[in-house]
Amino acid sequence: MIIISGVYNNFLTFVKHKPLKTNKMKRLFLVFACMLTGLLSMNAQGDFRAGAHLGIPVGDASDFTSFTIGADISYLWPVSDMFSAGISAGVSTYPGKDDFENYSFIPLAASGRVNFSEMWFAGLDLGYAISIEEGDGGFFYQPKIGWTSGEFDVFAYYQGISISDSEFDVTSVGVGAAFKL
Repeated sequence: MIIISGVYNNFLTFVKHKPLKTNKMKRLFLVFACMLTGLLSMNAQGDFRAGAHLGIPVGDASDFTSFTIGADISYLWPVSDMFSAGISAGVSTYPGKDDFENYSFIPLAASGRVNFSEMWFAGLDLGYAISIEEGDGGFFYQPKIGWTSGEFDVFAYYQGISISDSEFDVTSVGVGAAFKL
């Protein structure tokens, strides 16, 4: 939780230095508030998880950043013994290097998870990443594979954001961890 708190505080500091259009910020806040309220009220029926991730950029993104850091929440409903489906949201920040500015996204996605055994799983998140800055958001995808103890997950991921109206993609590979709440 300390990691999530630190990422959240850094996010708030970042937002204070990057003015957003008022309507866009209100919409983002409303989306997060609704998702969090819904997720917390349904916790008894499924699997609510919160975590953090750290990665390195690949492709176009490596030109303007050296790493990415973020936090995620997800809620998965069991569909069968091996498969769960649900929703996820988070924030991914790409701190700028050299003369580039920081770039952050809020991904909102549908999420799926297949449990190969009691300890191993694969997952896929598909959705839209909203840009916190003035730029466009884009299609968000994140396949991952990992190990779980039931209460704690460790995973490797490939995260991509195909920016709308652009040939530019923001992609990274990394590792993450999540706790069942």
